[in-house]
Amino acid sequence: MRFADRAHRLFHVRFTSCVCRLSHVCFTDYARWLSCTRCLLRMRFAGRMHRLFRVRFSNRVRHPFCVRLTGCLLCVLCLLCVRGFLRHVLFLALAPAVPVGQDSPVSNEPIALDEALTSFDALWSPRVVTHVNDYDVRIAKVEGEHIWHVHQETDEFFLVLDGELTIGLREPTGERTVRLPRGSVFTVPRGTEHRPSAPNGAAILMFEPTGTSSVGDRPTEIPAHIDATTGHPLGT
Repeated sequence: MRFADRAHRLFHVRFTSCVCRLSHVCFTDYARWLSCTRCLLRMRFAGRMHRLFRVRFSNRVRHPFCVRLTGCLLCVLCLLCVRGFLRHVLFLALAPAVPVGQDSPVSNEPIALDEALTSFDALWSPRVVTHVNDYDVRIAKVEGEHIWHVHQETDEFFLVLDGELTIGLREPTGERTVRLPRGSVFTVPRGTEHRPSAPNGAAILMFEPTGTSSVGDRPTEIPAHIDATTGHPLGT
């Protein structure tokens, strides 16, 4: 049963990955359904083998304790199958549908950052240029001050495309400020409270996990000039 469960999970992962790579249409839901169907069939087969073996064993071995012990061990194995099946059912019920193209780059063509920056005017409102695995590559126009915020689970990478960016940091040793002229990069470590600002305006590129909020994990009062978002599609 342990081997079957591992093989089942391996098939689920490989099948989902292969189908999504071989087609532009996402068949993740179909893969999940197929995985659950395999688990259901495996559970029914195990149940039949359990009953058959228990009956034959009880006919050959007359000791009640041995019969009960063997029956309990088989029940445990069947419960493991049931647990795997229920896990997949809950996964289907609770997991949101994966939109088409989420696992692929936004565009299959080269993207000129200068042109991408001219496609929007909103400040502190990042646009997602492309994806790298589970990370977003975002660009933003900034001016004035952001708010103090923190990302507990991830670092945050900054590249200044134009202008100058200032980042205030609250570290265990105290507060300090780093200044990033055009072409400079800086990574804010996870768990470090920081506040970007650009008195004269700047254009920046950020690299962070998909779904990361632009105002951190515990935002307080968010000013009107700051967009609390996980990134807008380019062109919106």
